[in-house]
Amino acid sequence: MPATATADLTTAARSIQDWIVTRRRFLHQNPELSFHEENTAAYVERELKWLGYKTIHTRLNGNYSLCAELLGRDLGTCIALRADMDALPIQEEYPSEFASKTPGVSHMCGHDAHTAMLLGAARLLKEREAELPCTVRLFFQGAEEKAPGGANDFIVTGMLEGVDAIYGLHVDPRHDTGTIHFTENEALAGVNEFSIRVTGRGGHAAFPHTTIDPVPAAAQIVTALQTIVSRTVDPFEQAVVSVTKMQAGEANNVIPEFADLGGTFRSFRSDMEEHFGGRIRAMASSIAEAMNCRAETEISAGYPPLKNDPKTVAGMRRVAEGIFPDGVRSGEPIMASEDFAFYTHHVPGCFAFLGASAPADEERRMLHHPRFHLDEDALPRGTAILAAMALSAGGRYPAR
Repeated sequence: MPATATADLTTAARSIQDWIVTRRRFLHQNPELSFHEENTAAYVERELKWLGYKTIHTRLNGNYSLCAELLGRDLGTCIALRADMDALPIQEEYPSEFASKTPGVSHMCGHDAHTAMLLGAARLLKEREAELPCTVRLFFQGAEEKAPGGANDFIVTGMLEGVDAIYGLHVDPRHDTGTIHFTENEALAGVNEFSIRVTGRGGHAAFPHTTIDPVPAAAQIVTALQTIVSRTVDPFEQAVVSVTKMQAGEANNVIPEFADLGGTFRSFRSDMEEHFGGRIRAMASSIAEAMNCRAETEISAGYPPLKNDPKTVAGMRRVAEGIFPDGVRSGEPIMASEDFAFYTHHVPGCFAFLGASAPADEERRMLHHPRFHLDEDALPRGTAILAAMALSAGGRYPAR
C-alpha cells in the first residue's frame, strides 16, 4: 500500500478518534462476561446498521458473536478482521470517569478497545466501499476469555469459509503507543486448565491422628508440579505450569475433608495435553496415595498454540510501515494464549500486538491486572492498520 494511501488513511482515522474513543468508553462502562455479551452484541449491531451495513449475521452458533460483510471488486478474495468483545471477572481499580458500572466485571484485557477499533475500521471501510479490492468480513467475537472460546462460532457457521487471511490486534501495555509488534510462526502458547481434588478424612484439628489430612498432600503436590518443567522439558523449550488456586476448609480448628487445586499449563508442543496432563495426573495420584489420600484430576480443553503465517505477517508488516513510521518491531513468542489460534488452524493469519502505553506512563499494569489501563491515542492507529489490511487485500494490492 503506497505511503500516500496509508498516510491518508491514518489522517482519516485520526479525524474520527473522538468517535472511536466514545464507543470504547461506552463499552468499558458496560462490560459483559464470556457467553453473556447480549447487550454488547446489540450495541455493535446498532452501530453497524447506523454505518449502513446491510449484511450482518448475528447470534452465531447460538452465542453473541456477529459478522458483518462488505463485497469488494474481487469476489474471489476475502479478508477477515477480528475483534473480541468479552470482559473479565475482575474488579476494576484504576480510577477514571468511565470506569466499569458492573461490580466485579471489567475490560482489563482491552477487548473494549479491540471492538472500538474494529468499529472505527468498519466506518472507514464503509466510506470507501467502492475502493475495496476484495470482500471483507468483520468478526466481532464473544467469549475469547473462556474455553471453548468464541472463535468456534465463526468456524461452525461457515463464516471462515472462503477467507484467504485473517488479521487481529491485541493492545499491549508493555509497549509504547506508536509501535506494532509482529512475531512469525509460534507467537502465543497453547493452554489447558487443570483441577485436582485431594480427598482425605476430616476431623478435629486437636486430633490429627484420627484424620487423613488432605492439606499436606495438596501442598506436596503443588511443590512436585514445579518439577514438570524443570525436569521433563528441554531447557531450551518454553513451558509453564502454574498452580493458581488452592482452597481447603472453612474453619481454623477443623481438618477438612478435601483440598482443591487449580491452574494452567502452557506450551508450544503439539502433544501438550498428553505430556503435561499425563504428568499432572500421575504426580497427583501417586503423592496423594502415599499420604493415604485420593486425588482426582480433571484436564479441561483449552486453546492450541497460535502460529502466525510468515507470508501473512510480511504483508501486514509492509502495510504497517506506512502507519507506524519507525514503529514496526519484531516480537518474541509469549506464554499467553488466544483463541485466535483456532482461526490460524484453518486459514493463514497474523495476530499482532499494538503498543498502547503513553511513553511517559510509569504505571504500566499488565493485561488482567485490576489497574490495567491504556493510552487512547493508540486507538486510531489500530483502526488505520485494520482498515488498511482490507483496502490492500492483505497487502497484496495498492490502494486506488
